[in-house]
Amino acid sequence: RYYMMDRDNRFERVQAAYEMLINGAGDKYAYPDGPKIATSGCVLYADAINNNGGSHSNSATRWTPIIGSTKGIKVGSPTWTVNGLNTSNGGFYFQKTTGMKAITAEAVFTPLKNPNSYNRVFTSVETPGGFSIDVRPTDSIGVSFPTKNTGSNYWASQHTIPLKNLLNNIWYVCIRHYGSKSSYYIHNYGWASEHFYSLGEIGMTPFAVGYNPDSSGGIQTGNEFNGIVHSVRLYNRAISEDEMFENLAYEKSRYGF
Repeated sequence: RYYMMDRDNRFERVQAAYEMLINGAGDKYAYPDGPKIATSGCVLYADAINNNGGSHSNSATRWTPIIGSTKGIKVGSPTWTVNGLNTSNGGFYFQKTTGMKAITAEAVFTPLKNPNSYNRVFTSVETPGGFSIDVRPTDSIGVSFPTKNTGSNYWASQHTIPLKNLLNNIWYVCIRHYGSKSSYYIHNYGWASEHFYSLGEIGMTPFAVGYNPDSSGGIQTGNEFNGIVHSVRLYNRAISEDEMFENLAYEKSRYGF
């Protein structure tokens, strides 16, 4: 980045940055033992990489691995695919976890169809506060952050990000909130600017994968995510940028996007 911003007309610096961006040329570095998922503070990790179609039951406990004591409850009729869970007809509802004042939520997923509404990929359920990663109409990914409980206003902010080539491609999304800051990152899009809100605690809250639940965990018809969820993670802290990029490198090494 320093070379790309060079203002002294030293072409050799601009050329190095250009060759890296356009041709992938330059010194390459790798994780010595391969990238690894950050585990500190991870309260939920549901993963479908080892699934192989219909040879197992529709049980969230078969997502490998699951970190934490949460148990998955099948809702509707989600179906397993190779390396994912098709949630077009339902999803999974995870039992309540402890309150958190800082979170990181990550999801890797493939949208298959443009929705008519907000189709939830990974979301918290109960108030006060809530977060969501979803797919929205007109080729967009959406993220939402929690705020303090002020009447019926439980969402600090919602952001809609239009993207090219949204459908049939794998996407990685990470949202973080901590202190008075919120930020989100989308693979092939980048970081959004930090936003400042008076953030509320996510209380004793269930979480849902692949659909938008009502207060009892049932499906709100029409909000099912029409696509494949590959993995989701939830932390009770804001992971660092270095940790996030290593998580992303780990997912890219497995799913090939």
